[in-house]
Amino acid sequence: MKNLIFLISLPALFYASAPVLNAVSSPGNSSTGITACGDSLLVWCSPDLFPLASLWAEKFNADHPGAGAKAVSVPADRMVGGIDMEGNIGFVTSEYLPVSDEKPAWRMVVGRDVIVPVINPENPYLDKINRAGISREKFISAITVTENPVWGKLLGDEKTDQFMHAYWYDSGAARACLTAFLQTDPYGTNAELTPGADEVINRIHKDKYAVGFCRLADILVPENKGIDERVMLVPVDLNGNNQVDYFENIYGDPEEFARGVWIGKYPREFCGNIYCIAPESPSGKNDLAFLGWILGEGQQYLSSGGFTELLASEKYNKVQSLYGTPSPNIEISEARAPGRILLIVLAGVLLLGILVFSATGIIRRRRAAMETGFTEKIPVFDEQTVLVPGGLYFDRTHTWTFMEKDGSVRIGIDDFLQHITGRITKIKMKHISDRIKKGKTLFSLIQDGKQLDIYSPLSGVIKEANDRLYGDASVINRSPYMDGWIYRVEPDNWLTEIRSYFMGEKYRGWLKKEFIRLKDFIASALVPELLENSTVIMQEGGELRDNLLENLGPLYWEKFQTGFLDASV
Repeated sequence: MKNLIFLISLPALFYASAPVLNAVSSPGNSSTGITACGDSLLVWCSPDLFPLASLWAEKFNADHPGAGAKAVSVPADRMVGGIDMEGNIGFVTSEYLPVSDEKPAWRMVVGRDVIVPVINPENPYLDKINRAGISREKFISAITVTENPVWGKLLGDEKTDQFMHAYWYDSGAARACLTAFLQTDPYGTNAELTPGADEVINRIHKDKYAVGFCRLADILVPENKGIDERVMLVPVDLNGNNQVDYFENIYGDPEEFARGVWIGKYPREFCGNIYCIAPESPSGKNDLAFLGWILGEGQQYLSSGGFTELLASEKYNKVQSLYGTPSPNIEISEARAPGRILLIVLAGVLLLGILVFSATGIIRRRRAAMETGFTEKIPVFDEQTVLVPGGLYFDRTHTWTFMEKDGSVRIGIDDFLQHITGRITKIKMKHISDRIKKGKTLFSLIQDGKQLDIYSPLSGVIKEANDRLYGDASVINRSPYMDGWIYRVEPDNWLTEIRSYFMGEKYRGWLKKEFIRLKDFIASALVPELLENSTVIMQEGGELRDNLLENLGPLYWEKFQTGFLDASV
């Protein structure tokens, strides 16, 4: 019940307590810190961002009479060694990001410039593309050849000799991104340069064998935030294994894709950022108010420059980092925000209800404890709670192996990992006779739709799967080393691969390092406002709560996948 109330109240509390995102003030209003004193807020920017920065200043001034925000374009040659304009903030794209060894600048991402490969939805090879994706190496092979580019190069199929047309347009960032991705200047490839994004999309629409490169913002439809029906995103095979794995499958809708870009499931060469930059962390009220507005209402103007908005959770976290609290003390005009005042009142009532409910629960539990003589113990996850049976080999993938008398090897997950996931509701397994490879996805643990991919500790052929798990996957939680085994495998290189495994005390020593790494991951990757409620028992000195991922959403499972599990392989 406590978690339910917290989840219900969080959006309302965020909306009501973050007025910086839609603040309204009058000239000279001291509560906003903005005064009517001419050019009180000078904003400099790289040349490519001048139209956007000017629009931001114009709209901000309209919402904040007297702010006097003004954008000034700074020549590119002044950014080579870093810029020092004390008391001002600036905006630059990745291409113009200054580098200074003497005085590192403060910076914060406030928008993105994402380049995407697109094709015609009626492409004859669509099924294969969606299933296998197209790797970076195949893009390079097909786009950089000087004669007869064919689809066989993109598909990895020498028999396919259908001619392929490629198109792009030079937005500045597009050229930089394509150069990094293709490892050569796109001007020297077979991709045809067009006047703009509309021309790229039109040509792909007319040619089902075409492939093009444009900005994500170019293909988004503002009305429904969907993708232009004339084109579709090309899945990128990030790890080059000729299949779109679960962690790579981010192309279902724009929001899912944007989240995938944020957490690193998309080629970084295709991603540019818009940075807010300053000599040091902004502290002036004018600067903070302007930045807060850009992370809120100002996001809608990014598309006018071909850029992409940040995710809602990103924006909230950045506002928090600016002020050290969810929001600064900025007053809202009652005349323009009656709905928000109602929300503040409702949020206050809701918060009061939560406090009363929590206090009542604490009193009730203490009374029960006094009557029974027992005190409530919150489950803790530490080195003492992890089972480490003898005779098993453990791998860095948090799997265990055990060789049977017939030479086959039984595989499962370690107790450490099941303590993190909590109750497992389903497991996605490969088929008998499937060949597996060390370091590649072996199976997926699922909890109510949230998923983690677990990598294989060895190479070989699957001889048997634990059928019991299909009906009750939670057996893994109850008995990870006995009834919860997952596969029996015929190994290819057992004597070689066994050398990298841990046993007994060596495994315990490695687990100590894993707990340190886990705590570092939580501190850096999980949203601060969830720490106390979901993962750390603050009143017990920062110990980890058992089943720490169980009540967290898919985003945090994805972060754990990329930030913890993938980092160990």
